[in-house]
Amino acid sequence: MTFNSLYKAFPVAESHRLKAFLIQYPTLKKLAIAEGNDIAKLFHGVYSSEQKDDPKLPELSLKSTGKYYPKKNLSLDNDMWKSQRELIDSDRIHKISIFCNDKQLTYSEVIELWQRDNNFREFFISLLADTPMTAYFWETPPVTKSSVKREVFEFVLIDSPKLADLEPDPSDFRQHFESASSEVVTFPNLGNDALLVVPCPITDIPQSTHIAAFVRNAPESQQHLLWQTVGRELKQKLNEQPIWVSTSGLGVYWLHVRLDSIPKYYCFEPYKQKLNLN
Repeated sequence: MTFNSLYKAFPVAESHRLKAFLIQYPTLKKLAIAEGNDIAKLFHGVYSSEQKDDPKLPELSLKSTGKYYPKKNLSLDNDMWKSQRELIDSDRIHKISIFCNDKQLTYSEVIELWQRDNNFREFFISLLADTPMTAYFWETPPVTKSSVKREVFEFVLIDSPKLADLEPDPSDFRQHFESASSEVVTFPNLGNDALLVVPCPITDIPQSTHIAAFVRNAPESQQHLLWQTVGRELKQKLNEQPIWVSTSGLGVYWLHVRLDSIPKYYCFEPYKQKLNLN
């Protein structure tokens, strides 16, 4: 497997691919001075122009999706926050925790940071955008008003090749977009058992089929507004009944963050249960 072929197959949008690729392969971090996504620049001044073959990379594992991923655990660091990933089910599931000064953030702290801290939102968005899956479900454990301050925050990203193959279709939400006064709208689902937080289609080319596409391609300001809105609505909605916050996307092919009274579309079994909430 050559550098060029692996790089081109790396399942991250072009705008984020170089950053994500270098993060996944620390041996290439010394080449991170390169700008843009011009692969040739990566080797300028490092490898001889007479070298015909690309340098070989560490051993990789081929997944059922046809994409390549590194075998070891991943982490992204920030000056203030750090992340820890646990790879589950042959790396199909990434379980991610966030730390500040070596202390894992609580759900309450994350809700406040989503609303008020631009730097944290950038860090959180990068965790999602740089995850080496083309598409995934995002799921969090249930939370209540009583548990929010003591329960540590974590989430899982679950690889979904089926989701990756879908074309964006925001038509089911059109009536809400037409009356919107913001780039992000909120409204109850048809069964009135969940609140949906949804980005409006604001570009000529729809880019929000699922959450992975959104955090890699949507305007940065809209991404920040989405997480601010999720934090605000979740804080207001908290009560003594558990709330599950997640994304699916196999029903309506347009990103909608669900604040749900039941784990209706959850895939991660441990999060479906009501544990340690009282």
